Amino acid sequence: HVIDILPTTLELIGLNVPEYIRGIKQDTLQGTSLAYSLTDGTAASRHRFQYYYIFGSRSIYKDGWKAEVYHHSDFTDLTTPGSQWKPDSTASNFDKDVWELYNLNTDYTERVNLASKYPDKLNELKALFDEQAKKNHIYPRSEGEEGLKGRLHHVQPASTDESKSK
Repeated sequence: HVIDILPTTLELIGLNVPEYIRGIKQDTLQGTSLAYSLTDGTAASRHRFQYYYIFGSRSIYKDGWKAEVYHHSDFTDLTTPGSQWKPDSTASNFDKDVWELYNLNTDYTERVNLASKYPDKLNELKALFDEQAKKNHIYPRSEGEEGLKGRLHHVQPASTDESKSK
């Protein structure tokens, strides 16, 4: 996954993650370095879990199990070229989303949805997703461009002695 590229690159070239960049304190680095797999092709995976979120659709992977939900917000009319966001009354109702569950150890093509067979595993993964979403500032959820308006993610901090010294 793309978030694994930076930790892998930093490890391979021997650099540490900077604590500050241009006076802005950096958040924790996400992702798993894959450098170990370049020297030992038989090494066990260190990539134990990972979450995904984009425009309301979300997924969580842990130890071979994957829970996912495709959040169809109907913000794009695919039948009309150049169409724009068209919100409807159910677009932001995340409670109506239906989660799916897959065991990638035995079904890497995600053919067999196991959500009804293993509801406890699904709930475990959904709880892990919520934990990661809170930890990594995913909430509040948003859909498309309209949901992102007013949410600045890169803000220059007010001048402080600490940020000036870095």
